[in-house]
Amino acid sequence: MTDWQPIETAPKDGKHFLGAKNLGDGYGWRRYICCWYDFKKSFGAQFGIAEGGIGYPLDGKNTPTHWMELPEPPL
Repeated sequence: MTDWQPIETAPKDGKHFLGAKNLGDGYGWRRYICCWYDFKKSFGAQFGIAEGGIGYPLDGKNTPTHWMELPEPPL
């Protein structure tokens, strides 16, 4: 998979993926390493780290709206 998909189709099995959300108002798109959290019944950033090294809680306005699979790590 190489195209962005709606977040509703993201895996809910604990697999990590790249999530994105357009924050608008001059902030533009943010990308997060995400996964599904069963105990919260929502998506969240694994380490709370977003693009640029700034931490964002992934709730409310920061919840990703799109996702794509992560590439395989280098061998």
